[in-house]
Amino acid sequence: MHEAVLVLNANFEPLNVCDTRRALGLIITGKAELVANGRGYIHTTRAQYPRPSVIRLGQIIRRPRPRVPTGIGIRSGSRAAHGDGPPSRSAVAPRSRTVKTMPSGRRDSTVTELP
Repeated sequence: MHEAVLVLNANFEPLNVCDTRRALGLIITGKAELVANGRGYIHTTRAQYPRPSVIRLGQIIRRPRPRVPTGIGIRSGSRAAHGDGPPSRSAVAPRSRTVKTMPSGRRDSTVTELP
């Protein structure tokens, strides 16, 4: 009961790998359906269940989008954030290297190239 089972989203996107016991619990409660059975059957005193190798969830699980650092788009002149040009090495420059002080005392966040 400790074999790996692939868990698919409702749109067949791979989500996770769990063990047979968890997958069988999801099938019995009606939260998932069996997609592939290639391992035989599990026999209990009252019933016989197919041993799943791939299951699919009944509802779509929304996965979080990867986070992007917020300061990179500002420091690179929004080239990397908006796709107005190819990202350069300056897209990952620290703030200490990108902020310049103008003669009037105003701070300007122009991009400087790294060596």
